[in-house]
Amino acid sequence: MSTDKRTASLELYIRILFYHMRYSTEEETVPFDITSQQGRLLEIIIKGLECGKTITRKYLEETMLIKGSSVTSLLNALVKKGFIKRSISDEDARTLNITVTPKGERTVEQIKVLFAEQEERILAGMTQEEIGQFYGFLEKACRNAGVEIK
Repeated sequence: MSTDKRTASLELYIRILFYHMRYSTEEETVPFDITSQQGRLLEIIIKGLECGKTITRKYLEETMLIKGSSVTSLLNALVKKGFIKRSISDEDARTLNITVTPKGERTVEQIKVLFAEQEERILAGMTQEEIGQFYGFLEKACRNAGVEIK
């Protein structure tokens, strides 16, 4: 139990921040014909491929912290919209051969700017020390909740 005299609960602050981030990002990605989740998955795929990682559904599930069916749905949308090309590996059916199209590469560069701007808005007015503390608190809260950020 907190002895803090704030009128709003911590849960309320977290929920408000979550919804604000989610919906403002969804609005900002509309012109690119991509959702924020599709954009984040596309960014993870690009980073993984650049690092030489084998892209599997399990890898994407663990990195995005979502279920396999959601990964499949997001991948299908990215294929349908022309951001990636996907095929099953001949060597291992669990491995996806994913190629990011030029459209996908351009789009991820544009939405990375949106994500960075959103982060800047959230951190505005904080000192470097406060930003470091904020990250530390978020990391600890995630660990306490049983969430591992990769």
